[in-house]
Amino acid sequence: MDRPIGQRSVPCRASRRPDPSAQDSPMQATAPSQPPAGTLAEQSILDAAEQLFSEKGFAAASINGIARLAAVSKANVFHHFGSKKGLYLAVLHRVCGRTTAGLSPAGGSDGRNAVQRLAYFAASHLQGLIDNPRAARLILREVTEADATEGRELAEQVLTGYSDRIVGLVAEGQREGLLRDDFEPALLAHLLVGANNFYFQTRSVMPHLTDAGFARDPDQFVRELFRLLLTGARADPVRDDVTGDGDTP
Repeated sequence: MDRPIGQRSVPCRASRRPDPSAQDSPMQATAPSQPPAGTLAEQSILDAAEQLFSEKGFAAASINGIARLAAVSKANVFHHFGSKKGLYLAVLHRVCGRTTAGLSPAGGSDGRNAVQRLAYFAASHLQGLIDNPRAARLILREVTEADATEGRELAEQVLTGYSDRIVGLVAEGQREGLLRDDFEPALLAHLLVGANNFYFQTRSVMPHLTDAGFARDPDQFVRELFRLLLTGARADPVRDDVTGDGDTP
C-alpha cells in the first residue's frame, strides 16, 4: 500500500522533560511548519483533501478528485501545496493543530496553573475527537499503520511540535510543584491522549460492556480519567513495590 511518508507513516516522538519554551508532482514536497491559513482557495483545498484522505487514504485519494471537490483547478492545488505529499502534510498539521487548540500559553498567562490547563486540554481534546471523527480517524490510521522508520519521519515532519506542547505542560506542572517529579512527563501526556483516543474509538461499544456512567458520558469519562491519573492510582503512594518492582519491607 502506498503511503505518503517514507512509503508509509507516524507516532509522535516525545521529548524528555522539554523546556517550555510517491508524488503527483515532480516538485519536492516540504512539510509546512503549520497549516496554510491564507486564501479561501487554500482552505477549500484543505477541506476537500481532509475529507478524501480520511475516506480513501493517501494512495486512493487523487489530486483530480480533491480539486474537483474544492472547485479549483489541479494546477491551483499544486500552486498552493507543491505536491500531493505536501498537501497531505498540511492536512495533518491542521488536524493536529485542532487537537491541541485547548492548550493555552505556558506560564499561566491566562490565570490558570499548569494542572488546570492540562485538565482543560484533556476535556477539549476528547470533545474535539468526537466532534471531528473524520479528522481523528485520519490521524489514528497514520499512527496505527506505521513502522519505526515511518514513525520517525512523521514525528519529525508533523507531530513532535504538538506532542512537545502537551509534554511541556506536564513538565511545567512538575516545576510548579503541582505534580510529582519522579516520572517522565511524556508518560502522563501519552496516557492521557491514549485513553481519550481509546474512548473515541470504542464509544459505540463501551456502553454494552459496562453500566458505568462514563461509558455514555464523555465529560464524566475525562473527569474521572484525569483525577485517576493525577492521583497516581496507587493504594499506598509511599510504596513502589505494589507491582512487584521493589523490595517488600
